[in-house]
Amino acid sequence: MEASNLSEISHAAPDHSLLGNIARYYLHGVLLAGIVLLSVMLFASVPRRGEYIPYSMYFFGGALLQITIILGMTFLLLGGVNQVLMSSLWDRGGDQNLASGIRDGLLLHVAMQIMSQPAAITLVTLLNPEHPSADYLLGLAFLVLFSLIYLPAYGFAGRWIGRAFADRART
Repeated sequence: MEASNLSEISHAAPDHSLLGNIARYYLHGVLLAGIVLLSVMLFASVPRRGEYIPYSMYFFGGALLQITIILGMTFLLLGGVNQVLMSSLWDRGGDQNLASGIRDGLLLHVAMQIMSQPAAITLVTLLNPEHPSADYLLGLAFLVLFSLIYLPAYGFAGRWIGRAFADRART
């Protein structure tokens, strides 16, 4: 699509139908979950005890530094993307600065981690080959089911957090 078509779509009359809202929640949740997935993949690169770690990593507290940088980037990206999505998908712009982006990202990250605990426990149990009740087909079926449930829930959490602080900034 051309840039002019995208701007026409984003400035069109908002679709307040139930299906339109669910689609926007799903899109909002997919983008937020993608950022969290990226941070989980970056966490996998943090050296663990017993692995070969260069001397400079020990000297500067490298693993702690890596974790701090990854979490900071995650909070900043989550908050920034949420603020952009709030203004583009939901027409609710709020204060958009670095501090509010990190605050929104931290709150979103905590909310997403709390919401996804039942899914994480179920999937780790079903997809772990060493667990006695491991069943890959059932695990994949649950993964699809959980994505249909949790992605719009993440979008709802993102909208709620962005909306709460956008309203507070206006008053």
